Amino acid sequence: MDQAHKLLIDALEFNHADCSDNVLHFRKDGILYPIPCRDIVYAQSIDHSMCFYLRNKTTFSVYYKTCRQILEEVEYDGLIQCNRGTIVNRGYIKNVDVSNGMITLEGDVKVEIGRRYKKKFLETLKW
Repeated sequence: MDQAHKLLIDALEFNHADCSDNVLHFRKDGILYPIPCRDIVYAQSIDHSMCFYLRNKTTFSVYYKTCRQILEEVEYDGLIQCNRGTIVNRGYIKNVDVSNGMITLEGDVKVEIGRRYKKKFLETLKW
């Protein structure tokens, strides 16, 4: 009985990462695709579709999703909107050129910081 009590206490105190909040789910062609937020390098809105550029150098597109909808769907503070149509993952930022308004991501991808988003972006990064 003591062993069962100890196991129960250990199980209740066990810290586990709640992965459900850190995964975006998209339905495309009848298939449900989970995309872990930590794998998203950046996402860009192009012609009414959101294109996700992933860590493994692949892309995934979904139609009629906006940056705002993406950020509202997930509870992950690593995704930051840097301009009207682009979200970047703070974990993949190599540097930020504040004077020229450019972000360099891993893989030497350059993304522009929008004028309206610059202050909030820098506050979110705490730079």
